[in-house]
Amino acid sequence: MLRDRNTTRYAIFLALILQTLLATHCWAEYPALEEALKASIEKAAPSIQGTRTLVHVYDLTGVAMPWRVRGAVQTEILAGLRAKDVDAVEVEREPAFNWLTSSAKPGLAADVAKWKKMPSEFNALVIGQLRQQKDRLELQLAVHHRSNAKAVIVPRVLLTEKTLALAANTPPLNLQIVDFVRQRFGQMIGNGECSTAADEALKSAQAKQIGLYHWGRQLGEYEAWLPGDIIQFSSVKFAGKDKKVYMGFSGHTAIIDEVSGPQVVRILHQNFGAGGKTISRASLNFDDLQSGTIVIYRPTTGDSPLPTTLLPRRRTPAKVIKNADKQIDLLKTIDPELDVVHGLCTHGMVGSDAIMRLLIAYKFRSMFRTLIRSNRP
Repeated sequence: MLRDRNTTRYAIFLALILQTLLATHCWAEYPALEEALKASIEKAAPSIQGTRTLVHVYDLTGVAMPWRVRGAVQTEILAGLRAKDVDAVEVEREPAFNWLTSSAKPGLAADVAKWKKMPSEFNALVIGQLRQQKDRLELQLAVHHRSNAKAVIVPRVLLTEKTLALAANTPPLNLQIVDFVRQRFGQMIGNGECSTAADEALKSAQAKQIGLYHWGRQLGEYEAWLPGDIIQFSSVKFAGKDKKVYMGFSGHTAIIDEVSGPQVVRILHQNFGAGGKTISRASLNFDDLQSGTIVIYRPTTGDSPLPTTLLPRRRTPAKVIKNADKQIDLLKTIDPELDVVHGLCTHGMVGSDAIMRLLIAYKFRSMFRTLIRSNRP
């Protein structure tokens, strides 16, 4: 009985801490880095407020990181700038500037000069350089303007081991999500479907689900993964030295339990393998990924300055166009150059016919169902 009381008290204490942290760090993607980079953001932002700005951070440390530190630093810079009304976008999202990510001499004058000569909507470029300084990392930021030959050089900031710790950079909302699932290890959450575990975990933390199987803010290809992030698998095959793993022929959902390296995670999931419909664990090395699609989401309450999806680029909501029956005319509402429709596409057989089903979320728990039939000659 005493042990049960202590456990209850601990749970209440943890919940109060998490609520306090949520109140003080509403949108921090990586809390410790947010605090460390705050002064640098304050110095970099004023000259580029309201300006379309490219951002890229180079890892020049030559050191293997225990997790995706470069991606975390870049994301936190983006979030900080966007919170200061800077229209900041990471270079990786702009194919025309991919050459910046593989520059032989990153951040040097030749790269800046080349960027200035290219016709583009981006009138500012923020370059960060991560370097190793003894037992610490050093970040140098430079702000370049298309119309100004002189860059704004932000004073260097030292990132200590404490600042770079994964635990210190896991947001309270993520901790709530993963703790909810960990506490139910070996148990069935809801109806035992894989997506139900993520759904119930988000509800417990009052997090925002963006759409069908869109569990929060979609992470970019090079962003850092954290415990509590949610993975959506589609027709995935992992092939390592010892085994092959197939996931998500018709979609599979899992929650990251632990990050063991830049490409290695342990997940919590249900409705899979020997664990059946109860929560079980599995380790995945993304270097073993052979085929399929993986999208990773960061739980959100909707107050992050970062966009919830990598696309679209629409600045204002679309005007919803309805037909005579007051039904949404999807083809007239969307703009193919600006919009992306989130949903789930599955395929199967009806009798002798091969079919595809397209599920598009409109409101929570409701969706369009589109049946597509095609005939091959």
